[in-house]
Amino acid sequence: MEMKQRILIFWFLLFAVIGQLKSQTSTNTIRYQITYETVKQLYTVWIIPGYNTPNTFNADTAERGPTAQVTLRVPKSFLITEVIGVKGEWDKTPLRLGPNEPNQSFFNSLSDAYRYYVIGKSATET
Repeated sequence: MEMKQRILIFWFLLFAVIGQLKSQTSTNTIRYQITYETVKQLYTVWIIPGYNTPNTFNADTAERGPTAQVTLRVPKSFLITEVIGVKGEWDKTPLRLGPNEPNQSFFNSLSDAYRYYVIGKSATET
C-alpha cells in the first residue's frame, strides 16, 4: 500500500471517529411517554424533548423537528386502528414487524407473542 493511500485512510478514519464521538455527546435528548384516556379508549404517544431552545441546533425559541419515528411493542392481540398526527404528518398505516409478517423473514427472531409497529413522521419541519 502506498504512503498516499495510508494517509487518506488515516484521515478518513480520523474524521469518522470524530464525527461518531461528537454525535454521541449531544445534549439534545428525547424521552417517550404513552398515556391512555379511558373514556375515549385512546392511547397517545408523546415525544418529549430533554433540552431547551434556542440551542446549537435550533436558534429559534420554538422546538422544531424535521423527522421522527416511534416503535411500539404491543401484545399480539392489540391492533392500531387509527393514527392521528397532532403535529406533523405521521404514517397512517404503520409498518408491522415481526414473525409471520409478509416479506420480513429477517425479523423471525422477534417474539411472536407481540406485534411491533413502526410509525414515522414525514420529513417536513414542524
